Amino acid sequence: NKAIAKMKVALDELLISGIKTTKDFHLSMMENPDFINNNYDTNYLARH
Repeated sequence: NKAIAKMKVALDELLISGIKTTKDFHLSMMENPDFINNNYDTNYLARH
């Protein structure tokens, strides 16, 4: 959970302008119970 907390801070501080990013997606994954509980695999995104 420490790594997730650090990643959330890093994403919150990330500033990129002029192009679209996947920042919001990654922030939502940091809150996703499946991700937090390590309950995902390489097909996770295709199923959700």
